[in-house]
Amino acid sequence: MTTDTPNVPNLTPREAATWLRISMTTMRLMLRERRLPYSKVGRRIVIRRADLDALLDASRVEGPEPLTLSIKGTLTATETPDTARAS
Repeated sequence: MTTDTPNVPNLTPREAATWLRISMTTMRLMLRERRLPYSKVGRRIVIRRADLDALLDASRVEGPEPLTLSIKGTLTATETPDTARAS
């Protein structure tokens, strides 16, 4: 599998690690610690793509809030020089 085939519904651990761009060591650790759900079909481990998407959503780190200054005469994050002149 290549990293440009994101619509595959089930992945092997190696394919999932490649898609997430993490090492197989990290993937094995995540599976061992049950941080990523998986199914076993016989001896084969299968990871659902939806579970990878859920992992990414749960691991998301948001950026900081936009900076606003309250000093008189300076622009806030929502003002532009044009809207500041109109006030």
